[in-house]
Amino acid sequence: MVNHAFTFLPIISLHFVGHMLM
Repeated sequence: MVNHAFTFLPIISLHFVGHMLM
């Protein structure tokens, strides 16, 4: 569960940053 969260967190962060920059 922790591994999944750690893998999911970065994706959300990158998606959020990308959306904000875009």
